[in-house]
Amino acid sequence: MKKQIYTCLLASLFAASAWAQEGTLYYSSTLGDQSTYIEFGSKRAEAYDVAMFVQDSSLVGMQVMGLRVAVVDCSATSYAGWLSSQLGITTRDGVKRADADIIWQDAASVADGYMTVTFDEPYTIGSEGFYAGYSFIVNELSVDLDKTPMYAATALSDNGFWIHGSRTFRSWRDMSDDYSTVIELVLGGDQVHECAAVIQPASDYYVKRGNEVTLDVTVVNHGTQPVSSVAYAAAVAGAPHGGTLTLDEPIAAEYYGRSAQATLTLPAIEQSGVYDLTLNTTHANGMSNQDVNPLRTTDLHVLELVPVKRPIIEEYTGTWCGWCVRGLVAMEELADIYGDDLVGVAYHNSDPMEVMTSSSYPSKVSGFPGAWVDRVHSVDPYYGYTEAPMGIMDVIDYQATLLPEAGIDLKAVWNDDRSTITVTSDVMFIDTYDGIDYRVGYMLLEDDMYGEAGSDWDQNNSYASYAGRYDSDPFLKPLTEMSNPIKGYHFNDVVVYASGNLEGSLPADIEGNTVYSHSITINPDELTNTSGDPIVQNKDKLRVAAVVVNAGTGEVVNAARAAIGSTGVTEANASDKQVQQVRYYNLQGQLISQPTAGLYIKCTRYTDGSQTAVKVIK
Repeated sequence: MKKQIYTCLLASLFAASAWAQEGTLYYSSTLGDQSTYIEFGSKRAEAYDVAMFVQDSSLVGMQVMGLRVAVVDCSATSYAGWLSSQLGITTRDGVKRADADIIWQDAASVADGYMTVTFDEPYTIGSEGFYAGYSFIVNELSVDLDKTPMYAATALSDNGFWIHGSRTFRSWRDMSDDYSTVIELVLGGDQVHECAAVIQPASDYYVKRGNEVTLDVTVVNHGTQPVSSVAYAAAVAGAPHGGTLTLDEPIAAEYYGRSAQATLTLPAIEQSGVYDLTLNTTHANGMSNQDVNPLRTTDLHVLELVPVKRPIIEEYTGTWCGWCVRGLVAMEELADIYGDDLVGVAYHNSDPMEVMTSSSYPSKVSGFPGAWVDRVHSVDPYYGYTEAPMGIMDVIDYQATLLPEAGIDLKAVWNDDRSTITVTSDVMFIDTYDGIDYRVGYMLLEDDMYGEAGSDWDQNNSYASYAGRYDSDPFLKPLTEMSNPIKGYHFNDVVVYASGNLEGSLPADIEGNTVYSHSITINPDELTNTSGDPIVQNKDKLRVAAVVVNAGTGEVVNAARAAIGSTGVTEANASDKQVQQVRYYNLQGQLISQPTAGLYIKCTRYTDGSQTAVKVIK
């Protein structure tokens, strides 16, 4: 139904720019980025109507002079551009087409890759919003036609793509979750200005009481000239503040809404609470701001606690699964990259490290390898949602930007004879939550697990059959140079016990800024795999993890991990220690004095007696 467009529009760029006059301002979902264009449509002879909804307070008073649309070179005719207060369907010359109640005007020209319409009477934009669209008819398809009849764009916007067809889409369909239109409105009138910009805040900010307020904002260009700086007047908690933001690079003009990121700072606020923050953009490029609506407001939440968001990635793997080795590699890389800012755990299936069947997993797993991030994103443990090496990082990076409802601290201590572990979680919420079923769940993890070569502990490696295919992937290439199976593999992050989400571990009614403590006791000697065999190999390689879960949605709010010690210090706050010795071993357990390219186990001993063992790629 669609295919990517690479070069077919390049020839029309000069002609399109020639149609624009100096000072012209365009409004488009794509902001002029034609690299997001794809071909779209049904490849059927029928009438098409495509529209987007337009509503922006800074557009009020501007005039729509016309529109232009990049078009596919096919047998389409009867092009028209239109504006309407609502989406309707009417019969025009015997064909079901858009019913436009503001303007319907046939195209003045279809040439050089663009359909252009100049309205006889410009339309003045009001505050209520309107639909802008275009229509055309494909009367017949050429025998050799392999194109769909229109362009869409992958740059998404709210209400950015509505479509109707006389045969395929017989009622208006909103496809804005997948596409946006390539319609470009031509703006004019007295309210189109050279220097017009606005500082756009986020919908909410959360900051810690007593700390300097640092806010990430977006500077948006609404004028016909590039913007290199903006001045502002801010007010919060009744106190005025002002300043100037100088951008690293000017924001280009021509398309309304191009933007750049900036950081704005305000003095500390000493009282917790929710405050109105107002931002008035007073100047652009040192001149009075001509934007018709330069004022923006948002909520500033001043909290006693602003918790760090630590995503959890739960990998689902098994030694029998030849493709699962990419997940094992990814988990080691993620541990090196994110450290204490990410909790990684691995559930094994149908091998000696399996402690539960797939029906008891915390998330539904449709295949192996698999992974869930925060029990919200079902992804490949290596590629994530993409086909790019370590694409999983995009998902983790996104989750890490979210503000969690709660922070969690974790500590774990052995009893005197090291037979049991007491794990304690301290959870503090940022606000009051009534009637939400929050729970805590715990996991006991073991690192450096391995078994006898030639047994079910051998890790199958499907990449061994693809030498040369993954040479451009620095993480997977070493796997193509290894045997199948890999004997003597050492496994980390292995879940040897999971409590599940414990009912009653948090109260039904949550008070903000209150610490809720909960403890469980784990006896490692009593833990077995699904075959009934003892699962724990080395108590020195155990550590714990915990999650705060919204049991109603299943989503993980936050996560933490901790080492096990007599002092109960979490990994994130562990006392200073020095590296005493580092040794490298191959996957067969042999000491390597000078590692070359390949996958190794790095064993580090510290001055406090603790040790770590992680797989690394040299």
